[in-house]
Amino acid sequence: MKKNKAQLILNEIEKRTSDLSKDYFLDSNNFDYSYYSTISVANDLNMQRTNVSKCLNELVEDKILIKITGKPILYLHKKKLEENFNKNLDKCVYDKSSILNALNDNIDIIKNKNEDKKVYDVFKNIVGFNDTLKNQVSLAKAAVTYPPLGLNTMLIGSTGCGKSTFAEAMYNYGMTIGMFYKDTKFVVFNCADYADNPQLLVSQLFGNIKGAYTGADTERTGLVDKANGGILFLDEVHRLPKEGQEMLFTLMDKGIYRRVGETDITRKADLMIIAATTERKNSQLLNTFIRRIPITIELPDINKYNTQERLELIFKFFYVESAKTKRKIKVSKKILKSCLNYDCPLNIGGLKSDIQLICAKGYFSCVTNSEKDIKIKWNDIPNNMKLGLISTDHESSNYADLVLDDTVIFDYREVNESKYLSNQMNKFEHENKYYSKIIEDYYELFLKNEENDNVRKKVEDDLKSYFLSMQEKIRSNQLPEYGELLARIVDERIIEAVIDAIDSVKTIYNNQENNKRIVCALSLHINNLIERIKSGKYSVNNNLIKSVEQLYPIDYYAAQKIIEVLSKELNIEISSNEIMFVTMLLHTMNDMDLGNRIGVLCIAHGSNVASSIAEVVNTLLDIEGLYALDVPLNEKVESILNKAINLVKEIDKGKGVILLTDMGSLCDFDTLITEETGIPTISIPNVTTLMALEVTRRAYSSTVELNDFYNELIDDDVIYNKTNKNNNTLMNSEEKKFIKVLDEMLTFIDPTKIYNSLKSVLINIWNDLGLTKDKMFEYKFIMHCAFMVERAIKKEPMPGKNLNYYYNNRKETLNKLEEYFRPVYQEFGFIMYPSEYEAIIEMFDVHYDFEI
Repeated sequence: MKKNKAQLILNEIEKRTSDLSKDYFLDSNNFDYSYYSTISVANDLNMQRTNVSKCLNELVEDKILIKITGKPILYLHKKKLEENFNKNLDKCVYDKSSILNALNDNIDIIKNKNEDKKVYDVFKNIVGFNDTLKNQVSLAKAAVTYPPLGLNTMLIGSTGCGKSTFAEAMYNYGMTIGMFYKDTKFVVFNCADYADNPQLLVSQLFGNIKGAYTGADTERTGLVDKANGGILFLDEVHRLPKEGQEMLFTLMDKGIYRRVGETDITRKADLMIIAATTERKNSQLLNTFIRRIPITIELPDINKYNTQERLELIFKFFYVESAKTKRKIKVSKKILKSCLNYDCPLNIGGLKSDIQLICAKGYFSCVTNSEKDIKIKWNDIPNNMKLGLISTDHESSNYADLVLDDTVIFDYREVNESKYLSNQMNKFEHENKYYSKIIEDYYELFLKNEENDNVRKKVEDDLKSYFLSMQEKIRSNQLPEYGELLARIVDERIIEAVIDAIDSVKTIYNNQENNKRIVCALSLHINNLIERIKSGKYSVNNNLIKSVEQLYPIDYYAAQKIIEVLSKELNIEISSNEIMFVTMLLHTMNDMDLGNRIGVLCIAHGSNVASSIAEVVNTLLDIEGLYALDVPLNEKVESILNKAINLVKEIDKGKGVILLTDMGSLCDFDTLITEETGIPTISIPNVTTLMALEVTRRAYSSTVELNDFYNELIDDDVIYNKTNKNNNTLMNSEEKKFIKVLDEMLTFIDPTKIYNSLKSVLINIWNDLGLTKDKMFEYKFIMHCAFMVERAIKKEPMPGKNLNYYYNNRKETLNKLEEYFRPVYQEFGFIMYPSEYEAIIEMFDVHYDFEI
């Protein structure tokens, strides 16, 4: 790079570092990491990122810049950083934790204090300390170790996320490394307790002299006195009134205060304040208060923890209950999976409370039955936890299946949850290693001496399936967002190398949008490849390589060029197997017509039936493949049809649309839509979530035409042949005419289905009461009851005329009708209203001239 461009880059980094203050650098929530990254500098200077990256690394080698590793990589001006922090830095490459320690003057004092003994890191007791909470722990350590007695810190997080536990860990860490006075305690003050009484609040905090106010009969020491030399924890600080916040200013600024009633005496307190709130900083707190707290640490909700961490929390809580009860606790895999997957709105605290509850139930059963151990039964767990067993989170469910034994025993005498999990980790890799799975399948087929064409076809199919499911995430208009996500998963150096490699073959592949997809896919693959190189999982099938070269010569040539660039830039030796694999990746990505596929639309009655099915299907498949049209029960068919036509026009990608419908006239929409739009459509009735899942999955990767696709579904028993859906071959012509009339008059119920259901009810009544069968009465009865069912589904029942009479005099008849109609309302999913039975009873009374 020319010297003038290198100087521009250096000047830009120097300018950015000059503006960097201590407090801003230590504030993890407000500090903009991306501002100091390669991408930001390259964009602002309008230069190529690869060139900027190369120059930045050269400046690091020349010891002019500091490089902070991680995602993203940061670059700072060494001299300016040392001036800002008044600290000499002895190297030029740090990770985020070590740079914080290197810039903290007090760390040297701590090291000297403990140079002869190994200090236990108390943060290791916090689940997630080395992963989800890694940045939070680094900040907490920096805050605690800052001279002379730590930096005031704000903890932000939802109820139950562990703020109190984290604050206490900060105190224990300070005590362990000798930061705080030897005999000081962790003093907790809940601001909510005194939110409405400022006078009592100030007395609690600072103490009072005798006679300071009415009732102050003795001198009292405040919490600030007790926390002197340590930490004062202000919980729910957002409940502190403005007056209360202002009372702390002098203490926070100068470390001095007065007890209530004192005028001439000033007391001194050296302490660190940790404040905790569930609110954002600017909601209830004064700006003047916030400015006095330089460190902000945001703690995540439990749903941000990875699967292993949540399982560790569960284990920890069960071991605690085992210690309380002095008994072993036996828990099945089924229950642990429920604990792992259920929605826990109250976070870690809620999970802990729920486990305490089920252990209390188990303990009661254990004691009353004189059993030695506590056995947690399915009925012991709350209903909301039971829903975790049917969670759609397949990753965590698979993790539990592979890691957990059928029954896990928690024994407080052997607290070994970490050891248990680490011993089981070889059964399941938590991270997404999709490419490893494809490669392992390839090796397995190769070792079985499968034909080369079979192996190649298997790998190509797997690749195609994966890239299709990934399409929605990396389509061009979403790529910048996905690119940021990719940068968190894959080392920036790998991404840059892949971009350069794809750029080397741009004359072959000039589709810019498709090249972006290839960058994402290949970056993930190379990231995983490096892991495989370390593990030594290599085997070469020269015959297969030759086969691929002959089939796809252009893709093979490009793959060679790509591997050559990657090997050079990443300084790794890549097996010829990877040329074969990258060849098939390129061929698959460029051969796929991602837009030309069969669309799928779910149309169902109800306010959110179709939407709910689509949400489940799209979540499970990780795509946006199923569209939904909800049909309100009172909406006219013409209006619904127009909406369906517009949606089909939007969904169609050239191969037509499958319509998944529930019942009634919706099942005939395909003919009307095709006539109106010319777009091929086929309706499939009686939609279920399972059917929608399978149809959508197949449609998303299918290459066949619509009719062939439909026939495949029939052949594989995914659906029934819709030409036989009504199964009305046994009906006579008169019944068919009646059903046609029903179809015209009903709004949404399938006429054949309701006809058969209601006819069964009537036949049972006739047989039980010994009544004469009457065809005209049958039609009258079915017509009335079909409308009744639609009214019940819409929750618009016919009002009763004299319902009290029937309750008082004919209760038995009402109960019998309830039994007769039970199969109908179970089949159609509605609640029968008693007022509707009144009209049915009258119908029988009048026609048969006696009371049934």
